[in-house]
Amino acid sequence: MKKIILLILALIAIIPGVVWLKSRIAHPPQDNEKLSGFVRLLALPPSNIELSTPLWDYRSEIKSGWQTRPLSGDWVAYRWSGSRYRSGHTIHRGALRHSAPALPGDGGSGHGRIPIHQGREAFQIPTLTLPPPHQPILSFEVPILSASSLLVFEARKERVDPPQLNLSLASSWTTALSIDAPDWKQYSLAPQGVAAGTQTLVLDGTRDGVPAFFIRNFRIAEPSTIEVFLKREDPPPCFRYRPANPVAELLRSDQNLPSNAPVRSPWAVYDEDERWIRSVEIGSIVRSALFLPTPSSVRFDFQAEPGSELVFYPVIQNPAQLQASGQARLRVFVEGQSETPVFDRVIESIGDAAAKAWDSGFRIVLPAGVNGKCTLRFESAANGAHQPPQPLFLGEPLIFPPQREGKPQPPDIILISIDTLRADALSCLGYERQTSPWMERFFGRDGVCFSHVQAPCTWTLPSHASLFLSQYVSRHGVGSEDVRISNEVQMLAELFSEKGYQTAAFVDRGFIEAHYGFGQGFQRYDQLGGHFATSLPRCRDWLADRNRSVPTFLFLHTYDCHGPYNSPEPYHSRFVTPELRNLHVANDCPEPAGLQAANMAEENGSRVLNPACAPYWRALYDGGVLYVDHKLEDWFKSLENSGLVKDPLVILLSDHGESFYEHGSWAHGWNVYEELARVPVLIRFPRKAHAGTKVSSRVSLLDVAPTLYEYLGWQAPEEWQGHSLLPLIRGETPAAPRNLYTELSREAFVFSAVYLKDRKVIETRKATQKPVQAPYPREELYDLAADPGETRNLAPENIPEVSREIQRLRTVREFMRQERSGESSLENVQLDAEDIKELQGLGYLH
Repeated sequence: MKKIILLILALIAIIPGVVWLKSRIAHPPQDNEKLSGFVRLLALPPSNIELSTPLWDYRSEIKSGWQTRPLSGDWVAYRWSGSRYRSGHTIHRGALRHSAPALPGDGGSGHGRIPIHQGREAFQIPTLTLPPPHQPILSFEVPILSASSLLVFEARKERVDPPQLNLSLASSWTTALSIDAPDWKQYSLAPQGVAAGTQTLVLDGTRDGVPAFFIRNFRIAEPSTIEVFLKREDPPPCFRYRPANPVAELLRSDQNLPSNAPVRSPWAVYDEDERWIRSVEIGSIVRSALFLPTPSSVRFDFQAEPGSELVFYPVIQNPAQLQASGQARLRVFVEGQSETPVFDRVIESIGDAAAKAWDSGFRIVLPAGVNGKCTLRFESAANGAHQPPQPLFLGEPLIFPPQREGKPQPPDIILISIDTLRADALSCLGYERQTSPWMERFFGRDGVCFSHVQAPCTWTLPSHASLFLSQYVSRHGVGSEDVRISNEVQMLAELFSEKGYQTAAFVDRGFIEAHYGFGQGFQRYDQLGGHFATSLPRCRDWLADRNRSVPTFLFLHTYDCHGPYNSPEPYHSRFVTPELRNLHVANDCPEPAGLQAANMAEENGSRVLNPACAPYWRALYDGGVLYVDHKLEDWFKSLENSGLVKDPLVILLSDHGESFYEHGSWAHGWNVYEELARVPVLIRFPRKAHAGTKVSSRVSLLDVAPTLYEYLGWQAPEEWQGHSLLPLIRGETPAAPRNLYTELSREAFVFSAVYLKDRKVIETRKATQKPVQAPYPREELYDLAADPGETRNLAPENIPEVSREIQRLRTVREFMRQERSGESSLENVQLDAEDIKELQGLGYLH
């Protein structure tokens, strides 16, 4: 047996590239294994990055303002209190120095100790523009943390005369202050006599013709305090700020210095964002970029192999004056190799050259002597003695290994999201209209089709967040359009990038744009839009230009199936029969652009659209599905003919479906019935593995990420709540039934659904006191096997079962919400055996 195994391994070794073995060998690879040679320089630990630039040499100092009190003996206490204390500050005590963070204890050498109490923050508003005079005032509900809370914000005036800002809080505290600084200035106000709890804050300008002004980083802060105990003969302390770790500190969106404003860089007139690394959008293409204003320099230490290639995207962008011209000189050195730069070029701020540089970048093969540890140094400088500082950005510097033909590597991944595609609109899943002939061949014949996939939410933003985070909406919290995905969480693209994949996305903006956090982890996030007609050709160009020595994770998204269902001919009218056209004319059906507005009217008790128009609009929608099918067919054929992608793993899915008045609503995002909550997941594996497999088991969109991870032989993150689909694909029977969830929060209602095999329980409750006329029952139960259209509510006949499942649903959602906020505790929660089992299935209570 041992000889047979050795023979098999030997045969595999001499056939590189035929079969990728990472998920097939007996022992899985180590989870921290990374694909050789691929490096994202901006993802390196801050300790490997050195920054130096006079424009960002922030420093501030408190020499006065300390409150003093004598202590027993020869000691004196110095006390400072202000807004939130941050690391990166230095407290000088005479000849000694203490670097933050400081802890209570012996300061050594008889110099006492430095206790530091770090305050909390809540309710941060990034930017507010106060209205001009005689406009409505602004009011907010704010959480007052304690009796010593501070109102902290920055403000600047717009014109010459200093305007006045009036503030009132809890009807018990009112004050006014003059906004007198032309540049941003920090204000810290202590409301007197305001108790802790949620209070109403009112902001208003004067009514006598004062110009408008601006506020940013408004927050409620508990004050921080610093005490320094010194001998009486020691010099007074001073408190200075100079970041010991610039990358870690300047990633923050604000400095919150506990003093007067620091010495400001002249850079503030160009760019008020104080982070070194941020997402920069130019021409609707978003990239992570390092801010490298002239003059400045940055060093990166990393491991490289001979023949490695450096790719980077330098541009000049001036947010304040986008049309202003400018030049900056960028040089790149490989330290220890030669004093001659490997790159030396003048970067233009406007024109075709800049746009091309951002789009395709520069490629440099590192010197032949590079092998092992390597240090790159980027230097920016003004192009000429009298040039003003220029806002240079170094877009996504990457190191690619040398290309080797036939080298085995993981497969390319192509993830396609067809927004608003309901599962029963695909002929490959049984629909009578031939809407997806290519999908029937590509996925139905040669791949795997999941026919009962539940979306975690029924509109774009939350559902895609769940797709990329493998978490339910209650767990990740992105449930409304004013909430973005946190920078602190790791998106699927970030994880693939860490594993050594190059990542790119081509999307149709809207609720999927980078502003909401979806750009995290993508080295190129193209949100120019234009649907598949223009995004697929741009994607093909990128595939042709990319480095093929490392695998690719590609995300495609389109609104082609989304309302107003205006696909081009002949697709637009492909399924509009003469009978439907007569129906359209007889009922005076409008074009479907106003369906969402019609839902608002329905929710408030009035009907503005005739339900008889639904078949006509459904025919237009189905034409859009066929159009997408043909666009993808042509695109994949072009990739195959040109050899741009070889046998990738392809997943096609949707975020939610679409309603055609099946349950009294149009479009989507208005309920959690199956026309909205049931979506397709179609998978084509390399080498057509598992071809022709049909899976009818009920699964979730949360399962896509864990499926990719298991296939690639990686260990899924603990915080993921989805399950790998590979056992179902292999025909294995699940050990235990699994509940799935769909959630939706609207202004008037909160919808929650739980799936227990083929039984579905829905709870609908009012979210506000707003009067609503829409006829939604509170509790529903459907047998989806016997009644897939959810036409018969079984809840009145099964009250105990429905009540039990709704209570469990509430417990699970509340537990996920508390887990998200860091408040989860079982002390006050009564859990039975089924509750515990369910929470274990969601990744809790291990």
